[in-house]
Amino acid sequence: MANFTFGEILTIVIVILIVFGPNRLPELARKAGALLAKARVAVTAMRDEVTAEYRDVVEPMQEVRDELKAAGRDLRQDVTKIRDDVKAAGDEAVTAAKSLEDDTEAHDTATATDAGEGEPVAATANAEAGGDTGHDETSGVATLPGGDRPGIEGDEGIDGNEPGTEAAADPAAEESA
Repeated sequence: MANFTFGEILTIVIVILIVFGPNRLPELARKAGALLAKARVAVTAMRDEVTAEYRDVVEPMQEVRDELKAAGRDLRQDVTKIRDDVKAAGDEAVTAAKSLEDDTEAHDTATATDAGEGEPVAATANAEAGGDTGHDETSGVATLPGGDRPGIEGDEGIDGNEPGTEAAADPAAEESA
C-alpha cells in the first residue's frame, strides 16, 4: 500500500473539494466507503478461497510426508534391530571359534602327553615366536623339544636300538647274515 503523509492526504482532500464542490462531497464519501467495503469483502473471499485450495493441496502432501516419516522411523528401527542381531551373531561366532580353538589346543596337549612325548610340541606357537618349529628342515624328521630327533644323535631309535645299529627285521634274514 502507498504510504501517504498527513500533508499529502490534506492536499488530496483540498483538490477533491475544489473539483467536486462541498455539496457532492458527502455523496462521494458514501460511494468511496461502499467501494472500500466491497473491496474488503472481495479480498477476504479471495483469501479464503486461496486458503481452501492451499489446504486441499497441502493436506495430502502433509499426510504423505507424515507417512514417509513413519516409514523412515520403522525402517531405521528395523535396520538397528538387524544390525544388533548381526553383531550378536558375530560375537557368538567369535566366542564359538575361540572355544573351538581352546578345545583343539587342549585336545592336542592331551594327545601329545598321552603319546608319551612328555611335554607337548607346540610347533605353530614356537614358529611364530621364532623358536623351534618341531621339524628338522634339513632331513624332514620331526624333532622333540630341545631339538632332539627320535632315533638320531644319541637317542634311542624307533626299534629300541642305538642309532647306527641295524636290527634285523626278519629272523630268517638274521640267520643268513
